[in-house]
Amino acid sequence: MTNVDWDLIRAVHSEKTGVPPHVVDYIAVYDILKLCVSGKSIDSIAESLEFTSEYVMETIGKFLLLPEWEECTINLYHLYLASLRDLQQYRKIVSRISSMSEQDITSSFSACYLFYGIEQELISHDYFTNAS
Repeated sequence: MTNVDWDLIRAVHSEKTGVPPHVVDYIAVYDILKLCVSGKSIDSIAESLEFTSEYVMETIGKFLLLPEWEECTINLYHLYLASLRDLQQYRKIVSRISSMSEQDITSSFSACYLFYGIEQELISHDYFTNAS
């Protein structure tokens, strides 16, 4: 799909639902982002959602500002929420149960922070209530 096609789809959806265009973008990529912050690798996300790895990597880079991503054995978003979205608490929790580097812990925290903001915006537009 070209950018012109997506721009048209976004505009029509936004006009019909009253949802801002950037939120339409969030709706389109929500599953990719959720799987990423849950610890899934780019390849496993691509396989399970039937996208190319390149598209998944591009999406994660654009929305979560992660230039690369490897699979984790832990659900980082769950730990982000359990730490009450506090970086110091998150660092303590993640470093206790994984061998992630300090840089990777900080990057994953930032990705979870961005995802949390996206999720909150979707909630404010009743996305989860209206999704079937």
